[in-house]
Amino acid sequence: MVPLWYINELEEEENEDYDEDIHPLEIKDQSKFKTLASQVLSQAITFAFYQSNMMKKKGIVPLTTLVPSLILTPNHYYVIMYDYKNDILLSSGHSDSSLWYDSNDYRLNLSAILHIWMVLNYKDFIPKLDPEVSHHFVKSSNVHSILESLNLLEETKKIERKNSFSFDANDDEVNGNVRDVQDYLKDPHDAGKLWY
Repeated sequence: MVPLWYINELEEEENEDYDEDIHPLEIKDQSKFKTLASQVLSQAITFAFYQSNMMKKKGIVPLTTLVPSLILTPNHYYVIMYDYKNDILLSSGHSDSSLWYDSNDYRLNLSAILHIWMVLNYKDFIPKLDPEVSHHFVKSSNVHSILESLNLLEETKKIERKNSFSFDANDDEVNGNVRDVQDYLKDPHDAGKLWY
């Protein structure tokens, strides 16, 4: 399983005109990817911790601790990889990874298809960093340090998949803004529970 984000660049504001003299990287900085980058990176990191917990729960010793996430747009793709053990975050976000050979003839870039296929099947390819490279980048993403300073690193061991989220209607968390929408959130099978 690989987390997949699809970002439709075509949904950007139509009135937004880009100056033709702007460097392509500056245009990319103005894209929706930049707007959603913190959410995408957070999800990639969380998913890597989830994969770790799932393997530990099943008693599986991981062959790699580098877990990928994939972001697709109509014209580009980006790969993010997080090593949850060594706290290394890698991203292809600074390179222009096009899905198409040329924007005018709309032929799929076969290299892009191969990259995406390899990401989706990463467990068969076992991505690893060279130990010397890994040594230089250990804790470079600073996620572990931030979590440790907030006393939350141990909480990452509790990350798991939930099929649904339910809570008691009398919980303190529900009595805030959610109270106004309780009627349509009620589970028809159990009047005391709310469902998202």
